[in-house]
Amino acid sequence: MSKLPYVDNVAVSIYGASGCEYSLSCEHDGARYHVWLDDKCNPVAAGVEPVPFLYKNPLHAVGREDENWFPTRRLGVHTAFGKSMWEAMFGAACINNLFNKAHEAEIAARERVARAETDLRRLSAKQKAGPALYDALKKLTDWARDFTSPRDPNSPHEILIEATAALEQAKAFLAASH
Repeated sequence: MSKLPYVDNVAVSIYGASGCEYSLSCEHDGARYHVWLDDKCNPVAAGVEPVPFLYKNPLHAVGREDENWFPTRRLGVHTAFGKSMWEAMFGAACINNLFNKAHEAEIAARERVARAETDLRRLSAKQKAGPALYDALKKLTDWARDFTSPRDPNSPHEILIEATAALEQAKAFLAASH
């Protein structure tokens, strides 16, 4: 077996809706290389069976105007160089458990999005219910002012005071949000 090239910044990311489509990339000798692995290819179970093509791109920091820029090149992985690059990239990704880490990061990101969507739905429901709750509490406090007494020990006067304070806060919030 020939010596594998040194690869740096090996990374795995997931793309697509299935969560099983991977992009494996690295940097080598002033260029960025990547391969696409779809859900038909279980990367870890596949071992080092090469995918058909390896893509060579300029580094991310290299712009089109830069003298080091070049268009994307599609390289076969059955050539000596292509195969050695594939083995180096894939080996580094497996050794560093990058496929599992990418999968875990994708799950965590999807969970964050789901939590944010749930929080947004809850907030929206509260905002929609706010005016009706305000009106109901206002009617209740108006009624309580007429039919309760601070001198009667069985009267919920403290609750009336708290409800009136809450109404004032809600009124200020509703005024500021419109």
